[in-house]
Amino acid sequence: MTLEKLFMLSNLSFRSNKTNNIIYVLIFSICITLSLIVVHCSLIANYSIDAYLNSSDDGIRYRQFVLKTYDSSDGVAEILKNLENIESIQYNTNTSKEVFITTRDYTLTDSTIDRIQTQNLGTIYRRTEDMVELTMIRGIKSAGTISLVLVAIFIIIVLKTNISHSIEERQFEIALYISTGYTKWIISLLLFVENIFLLMVSSLISYIIFIQVNASILSPQIYHLSNTYLNIRLSHFTSNPAIPLASACIFISMVSIMLAESKIKKISPSELLKS
Repeated sequence: MTLEKLFMLSNLSFRSNKTNNIIYVLIFSICITLSLIVVHCSLIANYSIDAYLNSSDDGIRYRQFVLKTYDSSDGVAEILKNLENIESIQYNTNTSKEVFITTRDYTLTDSTIDRIQTQNLGTIYRRTEDMVELTMIRGIKSAGTISLVLVAIFIIIVLKTNISHSIEERQFEIALYISTGYTKWIISLLLFVENIFLLMVSSLISYIIFIQVNASILSPQIYHLSNTYLNIRLSHFTSNPAIPLASACIFISMVSIMLAESKIKKISPSELLKS
């Protein structure tokens, strides 16, 4: 089958199933919008938080603390050099017994402080507003990953239900295609092209909905929750919608064609045409 003929058949089929296509656009829009929201929040939970807390600008304070030493700075410096988690050591120009220490990663700050304290080098000072809840951050990351898995399962179930229903409604049409010589893979490709049209419309609708939801609900809530419970500000950390949008469309497309092909394989043209 030529590409031109494939698109012609897809166009004819697309126009003859207007009501069903409207329903599928709504279903795809819901799935894509849900995927956008979950992927967006998961990206923030797994990447933006770490990027902010490990940044060299505002986030550096979460990796810093002050050590007021008991002994001379030379002895302390030698011990600190042997601690692999330390990124930099700076001495106070006014007193050599005050050391500003920066760790390589915010998750290593607490353990580095514990190691220094076991050396009995001095007193450690750290502002309360520079501390983060590591347990809560790990919980947020886990929740983001679990949400992605649950949404993926939900989308697969929804797609499987609707594709099965669609193919059952069109099984006589599909049987005719098979009886005239079209392979089941070509028919799956035909349905895939139809789904691409539906996905294009659904993606546009989902993108508009997501932009509105993100501006009015997600971003304000992320800023409020991160500032209130995590003591960090993520107002300027937003993922590019194109990434989750493309991911959702690719995932839905691949799942759709696999489900359609497995369903089409069960169709028997001879039995359907006899009935």
